Amino acid sequence: MHMKKELIKSVYGVALKTARKSRDMYFKQRVYSFNRSLAKDIVCDWDEKSRREEYRSSVLPYWKRFGRRPQSFWFELAGSRDHIMDPRFIPSDLYYLELIPYINNMNFAKATEDKNYLNMRFPDVKQAQTVCRRMAGEYYDEKMELIQQGDAIRLCREHRGDLFIKPSIYTGYGKRIQEFDPSGCTDERIEELFRETGANFIVQEKIRQHAALASLNPDSVNTVRILSLFLDGSVYIPNMYLRMGVPGTSHVETGSEYNAEILPDGHVSQKICFDEGCWLDNHTERIIDEDFMIPGIDRICAAVKKIHPRVGQLKWIGWDFTVDEDGDPVLIEFNTDPGDSAQRVCCRPLFGKMTDRVLEDYFIDRGLESFQRRGSWRANDDIRRYME
Repeated sequence: MHMKKELIKSVYGVALKTARKSRDMYFKQRVYSFNRSLAKDIVCDWDEKSRREEYRSSVLPYWKRFGRRPQSFWFELAGSRDHIMDPRFIPSDLYYLELIPYINNMNFAKATEDKNYLNMRFPDVKQAQTVCRRMAGEYYDEKMELIQQGDAIRLCREHRGDLFIKPSIYTGYGKRIQEFDPSGCTDERIEELFRETGANFIVQEKIRQHAALASLNPDSVNTVRILSLFLDGSVYIPNMYLRMGVPGTSHVETGSEYNAEILPDGHVSQKICFDEGCWLDNHTERIIDEDFMIPGIDRICAAVKKIHPRVGQLKWIGWDFTVDEDGDPVLIEFNTDPGDSAQRVCCRPLFGKMTDRVLEDYFIDRGLESFQRRGSWRANDDIRRYME
């Protein structure tokens, strides 16, 4: 019996590893080919000789101690804004396939970032007012009391002002978000919106954003993306950038978004990124005012540092905030597998001054692995005895 169990475990383990490797290789090839092609397009004005010399003298020695030899185009792509090749830039394939699953315990990821639980998890951080919600096909009111579909429709109809309906899980880039005026909708139209959005969504009132942010593009909710790293009992913010809709778009989507680095004092960089690596000079394009500042950036950073430790299994998070008309930070959502766009937009390593600490832990110490995956010795002993 024991040998049969061991055989089943062995076969299952091999099958699982093979499936994961096949999936990862497919993803790695796609990421690799896309970024290599993108790099060729955006480094045409960057002297090739100087790139090669810096790659050999700076990048290769840095990564040699970790047993890696990353391709040069990762660093050309990340440093394209300022034509610098920082060896601490993180290649995208390493970032997505290895570092994120290592830094974050992904067993907690999707459930933790469900928008329907944000106001319960972070009740002391301002968020858009919830009208109703749906989870796994069931309807709930603002206070998480179970209701019927007709009640949810009635709550929408009774609300004064525009509403947003958006999926609460498996979302990104503003996809499938719809704005509607309930006073101009029939019950049938609201029911149709529910059906179109699916079994998991949230309905919230429209945020009235700060006049400064609204001046960038009044048709979109313009947000601040903050990346935070929770390590060694402290929260670090290595990068933050502005995400604003292109005039004429109703919300931020891929291909209709301007990105610009936010400096520590709240000023916005005059180099603006559009469509993955296309750089616009604000001095000539006049997209934003030259002295534009994010209102209340200190309060946003303080909020991130306060709430990140509450999701301690997730060490690396991308937060989306806006600022309302009263000047208060408003949490929109957070992402447990944030993209690496900040590295290109800000032209700085994703993990900032903590890069060495993160890489040394992943390649050498493996400290996070023991903290997040082993649990207690007693629990592991119980599991081991059961399996045997």
